[in-house]
Amino acid sequence: MTVTSLELITYFNTRTTTLQTSRLEKQLNPIVPALEVASEDLSLHIERLTDEISRSASRLPYDLQFMRDGTLSVQVKSYHGWHERQGTNGLLNCLIDGLP
Repeated sequence: MTVTSLELITYFNTRTTTLQTSRLEKQLNPIVPALEVASEDLSLHIERLTDEISRSASRLPYDLQFMRDGTLSVQVKSYHGWHERQGTNGLLNCLIDGLP
């Protein structure tokens, strides 16, 4: 159930007296500025995190390609070493093994 601000104001006005309202206002007066500062601080922190993620994400494809190249290099070297130990031409067999 969603309550609109008008419904909330109407409910509050019908249920409270002037004395209750003034007491509530005294309690809220010191809290509201602190909430505003906390909200602004949170907003700036989220903005900084978003910027940092945006900058980092632009490097992601490069990092992934670097990892793929490293993995391929390790695979080729291990196949080459295995075939060399078997007494065959390792690189040629590695390439042939990779053919469909």
